[in-house]
Amino acid sequence: MKRIIIVFCILIVAGLFRCQCDESSLGSLQSRLVILINNQEVTDSFHFGDITVTKEISADVQLKNVGETEIEIGSITIEQRGDVFNVDPMDKMSGFANNKIILATNSVLNFKIYYRPVNPAPPSDEGTLVISTNMKEQKDISIKLTGNGIKASIEINPVDIIDFGKVDLYSKATKDVVIKNTGTDVLTISSIKYTPSGNSTDIRLDTTQKLPVELNPNREVTFTLTYVPTDIGEDKGTLSIESSSKDLPEVDIPVKGEGVAPLIKIEPSAIDFGGVEVNQSLTKDFTVYNNGNKDLIIYKLDFAENSSKYLSVTDSNVEKTLSPQSSTKYSITYAPKDKEGSLISKLQIHCNDPQLIDRDVDNHYIAYVDIKSRTPFPKIDVPGAVTFQLGCKSPYDDKDPACTSGCSEDCCCLDYGAEPGTGLIIRNVGDAPLTVTRVELTEDGNGMLEIIPEKNTPYTLGNNEQTKVVIRFKARDFGQQRGKIVIESNDPNYPVSEVSIVATAYQK
Repeated sequence: MKRIIIVFCILIVAGLFRCQCDESSLGSLQSRLVILINNQEVTDSFHFGDITVTKEISADVQLKNVGETEIEIGSITIEQRGDVFNVDPMDKMSGFANNKIILATNSVLNFKIYYRPVNPAPPSDEGTLVISTNMKEQKDISIKLTGNGIKASIEINPVDIIDFGKVDLYSKATKDVVIKNTGTDVLTISSIKYTPSGNSTDIRLDTTQKLPVELNPNREVTFTLTYVPTDIGEDKGTLSIESSSKDLPEVDIPVKGEGVAPLIKIEPSAIDFGGVEVNQSLTKDFTVYNNGNKDLIIYKLDFAENSSKYLSVTDSNVEKTLSPQSSTKYSITYAPKDKEGSLISKLQIHCNDPQLIDRDVDNHYIAYVDIKSRTPFPKIDVPGAVTFQLGCKSPYDDKDPACTSGCSEDCCCLDYGAEPGTGLIIRNVGDAPLTVTRVELTEDGNGMLEIIPEKNTPYTLGNNEQTKVVIRFKARDFGQQRGKIVIESNDPNYPVSEVSIVATAYQK
């Protein structure tokens, strides 16, 4: 019995010793998990870098079991205050079963983590990738995740309105539009264009920049608008800018400017004095209006070359400034001292209206008033020649009984002027009385021509009044005879007029 008890005790001690040996052998097996992100081993942190706001980026994660025993992964989560980091759902990962993943020795688990920043840094975004395992050495493995959200931010100056203000007609004004990247990401300007309202092309976008333009943070670019107004009034349009800015991807800026200038209008623009007698005078008025939107300056008034020397501006102060939509009146007097006849003169108004064409030596613009003036004068109207023919059986003979009763074709005699529409007509086509002092036949065609005036000199013809001179032809021989009549009058331009006579007699 005693021997049995001793043997039993020996067996118990041996069993205990064996158990201790087994436990020591198991405890020597090592568990080790290596974490790779984008093929780089990480132990405590991973930085995603600078990522454009709202843009999502991913990173590849590999969990490698390089230990001597399998590893049980109970959860893979991300702890964060925001919602910018994310991880693939664990139930979608390879080997997921019974709410866990058993990672055998020398095996790999692949999944992705994600970063999508919402706001630009600072501050940087932070989170923690937490991997829960059954490893005794480190049950929860934490990897700190960081990233910086960046954003292209556009600053435009001016942005509310581009106002050129009042710009003189045909002059040039410019406005710069400065676009700056105030963000942390590259700003891309993809389009900039100006669209006019209506048909006006006075405002233009001038740029040598080729689009698209990329601006790094804190860099800027300048575009220039040019305004050259060609007419009076307001010009409008819109400057449209498209960029990669998240806040202002499209910006429309109103653009306006006003072309200003005086605009001269003269009423009446032409003055006709009619006929003014010598040593008499006549005054007429005209009005100058400023229909523009800028002051009209009248520097002086004078008459162009070849104008009547008897015209004058009767106002003592001709230099004036007219505000928009105002007017002034001037007077012109015509006082002829001699008979200068009919003239067309021009009054020159020197001013600052840039829409006029002509300029003077002082570079002032010139507007004109056409002026007709005349002193009444007689004007004789006679033909340069009178021609007629006579057919007879025999030449004129004073002793022929057929001629005793007077001048007739039977005796080869013709009174040219006896019939209507024939004869020499003397007419006054002027606007003053025509006084005829002499009507004389200076060449009588070898004694065959005579004249019989309707009036004896001197006589006076009123405006459009006329008289007739009968020419008697006594054809003593067949053939052509020539004569001349000289007329003297008070026509200032033609005091002496000559009329040639050609009379031809032929035998029937």
